[in-house]
Formats: sequence, structure tokens, C-alpha cells
Amino acid sequence: MGTQIQASRIQLDRAIQLYLDEKDYISACTLAGASEGIAGEALTKAGHENALVSNVKGLHQLILDKEKETISKGEKESERAIWNDFILIRNWLKHYYPNKPELTFHAKGEAYDAIDRAITNYLQLTGTESLQMKRFTEYQSNEND
Repeated sequence: MGTQIQASRIQLDRAIQLYLDEKDYISACTLAGASEGIAGEALTKAGHENALVSNVKGLHQLILDKEKETISKGEKESERAIWNDFILIRNWLKHYYPNKPELTFHAKGEAYDAIDRAITNYLQLTGTESLQMKRFTEYQSNEND
């Protein structure tokens, strides 16, 4: 089959197809999350910051800047809580949680964010963009117009 990075690209391309063509946001979120995880770990191992870490740090700093007085746990603990919120849905879709069999979330939005982070990781790691990644980037541009 190839390397894990190749598998990451295949997962990401399929996630984009599921998102754009089939509107299957749950499967798109799961595959994009897997791709994001592989490329993100490879980036971390190479000494670079992955998209999830960047997002967590950015949100944490925003919270610190805007609501310093409401954070009582300290910076590392609150950053960990943000991290857990980011990966909650990805993990819930992959693992059985008997104490949390139901979870309310916006599947389309979660899939969109996971695909976006996965593309960021993959591009940073490889410097290459697939046809599907280009399609999603065009979709994002059209969404923001």
C-alpha cells in the first residue's frame, strides 16, 4: 500500500469527496481526523507545530487575552481542556464510550474543520496538494465570498 503519509493523503482525498459530493459529514470527519492525526504526528516528530496544536494555542491565547479573570485553573490546564474539546468528536466517532452514547455536534462544521486542519498538515509536511485538496480550497474560497 505505501507509507502512512500516502495513507493520510488517500484518507484526506476521500474525506473531501464524501464532504463535497456525498454530504456524508460523519465519515468525512472520521477520515479527515485520521489523516490529520497521521500528518500532524509526522510534523511533530519533525519538530514542527501541527494545525491542531496551532489552533489550540491560538484559542487559548484568545481566551487569556479576553477573559483572563475567568480562568482559574492555570494556563496548562485550560490549554489541555481546549485540546480535549478539539479532539472530543474525533475520538467519539472512533471509540465506544458507554458513559457518553450520545453527543450533540454540528457534523458538517466539524468535518469542515477537520479537513481544513488535515490539509494544512499535509501541505506543511509534503509541500504537495492533490486535486481533491484544491477542490476543497476552492470550495472554501467560494464559501467566504
